[in-house]
This record gives sequence, structure tokens and C-alpha cells, in this order.
Amino acid sequence: MNPKELREQAIKDAKCAVILDAARQVFKEKGYWSARVEDIAAAAGFSKPSLYNYYPDKESIILSLAIREFQKLSDKISAAAVDSDSFVDSIEAIFRIIVSNFREHFTLIMDTNDYQRIVSLHANMNKNSDLSGRFKSVLMSILDSFKSLIDRGKASGEIRSTVPTELLAQFMASLMQSVQMGWKMKGAVGDIDGTVYHLVDFLTQGLSIKMSPDKKAFPDRRHGRQPRAGFADVHQHSITRG
Repeated sequence: MNPKELREQAIKDAKCAVILDAARQVFKEKGYWSARVEDIAAAAGFSKPSLYNYYPDKESIILSLAIREFQKLSDKISAAAVDSDSFVDSIEAIFRIIVSNFREHFTLIMDTNDYQRIVSLHANMNKNSDLSGRFKSVLMSILDSFKSLIDRGKASGEIRSTVPTELLAQFMASLMQSVQMGWKMKGAVGDIDGTVYHLVDFLTQGLSIKMSPDKKAFPDRRHGRQPRAGFADVHQHSITRG
């Protein structure tokens, strides 16, 4: 870009940021489904026609906001993943970041609780294929941080599981989704410290299943072998409840 184009892009980016800041507040106060484009425009100090110069519809606003917020989350997770040499310390920090993020956006999470509305939202998002692709890319970057952390834990000997790294990363992501789902079902935010403590405890200790004497291990029926080490086989469990 030439200097003029750079200035114009900077101005556009700044105005888009103002709109997204306003949208975040409006969604928090009214919920996504009750919020109108004119509400967002008024909160941002734009006329409705002027806002359409930056975002063509409400779906593009929520997607752009999600991309921005999840990119911030991804950056925090990526930093936490390399902030400590200990897998347990790193994953505790990451869990706390994610759970705190759920609390911050809980109103919007609750607003998308209805199944038919979720389907409707996803259908509208498919109209914005470029934004949807960028959103999925950001989500994958979070999964990549999990995978990098797990690989490091395996290399250091903290994680002895032979389960593929990608699958372990998906398990970790599923734990996060279960917290979100549990809070949605209760309709209230849970205790952050307690939630993080139990997440790390489960990750490192597992279910602590006591096998009967005549069934010391569950066989791997696919290959006739004894089971591999599970994800719970993590050394140096040092978390303390805050």
C-alpha cells in the first residue's frame, strides 16, 4: 500500500474497532438476538447507513467480534504455554485464562443457548465464508497451542501417555467445552478457582479407577495389547487451590 492507502486503512480499522467495542457492550446488555444494528450504530456514534459501510449485517459484526476476542484469547494462551517449563503450571494458567474468558462473555454464551437459534446463527455465518474461515483459523491456533504444550510435556517426561498429541489436545478442548456447557445448564457462572483446581486435578489424576483383582487392566482389543498410559499419567502435580 502507498502512504495514502495506509492512512485510509488505519482510519477504517479504527472505526471498525469502535463499532466492535460498541457491539460487545450492546450484546452484553441486550443479548445477540435482541440487539439491533441500529442499537450498535447508536452506541458507536454512527448512523445505521454509515455502519453498513463497514459491516453489511449483524452476523458479520458478531463474527468479526468473535475473531478479535478469540485472537486475544489465543495470544494469551500461546504466551502462557511457554511461560513456564512445567506442563502442569502452564496448563493451570491456560485453564484459568479460558475459564475467566467464559465468565467475561457469559451473557452472550447464555444468549446462544437455544438450539434453533444456534442453528440459525450458524446458517447465517455460512453466508460470510471469509469471516467464518478466519474464525476457524483462530480456533485452530488455540488447539495448536495445546498440541505444542503437550509435545513439550512428552519430551520432558511429564506426560507419559502414548495417545496421539492431536487427540489429547482435543480432549483438553472438550474439558473446556464441558465447563461452558455446565455453566449454561446451571444458568450461572461457577467458581473460577475451584473449577481450575478440579480441571487440573482431573487432567493429572484422572478418575483414579480401582480395578478388581481379576481385571487389572482393560485390554486394547484392537491389537491384543495392554492399554497405553492415559492422559492422567502426568508427573509433578503441584497445583494448589487459590
